[in-house]
Amino acid sequence: MSKAGRLDRDFGTVLNGVMKQITKKIRLVTKDDLKKAIRDLATKKDLERFATKDDLRRFATKDDLRRFATKDDLTNAFSHLPSKEEFYKKMDEVMGELLTAREENIILSGMKHQVNDHEDRIELIEEKLAIQPLMA
Repeated sequence: MSKAGRLDRDFGTVLNGVMKQITKKIRLVTKDDLKKAIRDLATKKDLERFATKDDLRRFATKDDLRRFATKDDLTNAFSHLPSKEEFYKKMDEVMGELLTAREENIILSGMKHQVNDHEDRIELIEEKLAIQPLMA
């Protein structure tokens, strides 16, 4: 046999051995394998509940939102207002003053009643004693 023939035969033998090893490692895919693989994939019906591009166009974009006030804008706008603690402290003071004013008002209204009663009594005494009142 010629040298080229022996090389062809040796190459064929090696190639044949390699092919046997490859086919041992390769596992053929069956219909059942494909069914199992696609069973967990989403179907058209599954995807219908997700938003489409047209659905998302109705929502505001970054450019749309730039027209609105930012956190910094609001912070600056309300920076002159007191904090919650300052507000409650001042309201406590105001409510204390209001309570004091109401108490004074109650006391003064009682005194007004006494003064009116005294005026009536003085007029009666002046009448009985025939004394001219100082103020007419």
